[in-house]
Amino acid sequence: MSIFRENKLYMPFYHALNDPMEAYYEGSSLTANQIQELKSMKQAIRICCLSKSHTDMLMWSHYGDGHKGCCIEVEINPISSPACKRRIIKYVPNIQTPQGSNSYERSIDILRKKLLPWQYEQEVRFLRNTAINDDEYLEVNIKKVYLGCHLEYGQVEEFKRLINDMRTIQPQIDIEQLQRNQLTYWKNKRNPNKPIL
Repeated sequence: MSIFRENKLYMPFYHALNDPMEAYYEGSSLTANQIQELKSMKQAIRICCLSKSHTDMLMWSHYGDGHKGCCIEVEINPISSPACKRRIIKYVPNIQTPQGSNSYERSIDILRKKLLPWQYEQEVRFLRNTAINDDEYLEVNIKKVYLGCHLEYGQVEEFKRLINDMRTIQPQIDIEQLQRNQLTYWKNKRNPNKPIL
């Protein structure tokens, strides 16, 4: 919970992420030396995975404790986040050959692509080259906290108290509980505001 105490998000390496195909690539057109360089380089890049959506139903189901957790809206502090590259994930139908003129560019290209089944995540990544800066955290400013729709009133109040008790930099933050009619599904967003009875 360092995000509430210190305004920081942990940046793991790719092998700690939940996609078993993370950082895989088609390497038949690369030389043995390029493959070895690529292996070393992609293991030296820290990753922070965020989403553009705070209302996606599947995201809440998979990452939000079955709609009983929280989603934290943040803005990245650019001054305190050196050597970070912001990349919107490109969702592709199959594993691809990495593009770029060197191992670093090819590694970034690999780490900004995921297979189509993950498209609902609407992911944005911040990538940091540890050769330039090995800080394992990304500094952020919390803008708002969204609570899951399955939390009951007493749980919501407890959540608010716990969050605000942990705050040291900004004691009070805006907290909102999402309602079912605010949730969207990435394949069918034509009527996201239509009431659900």
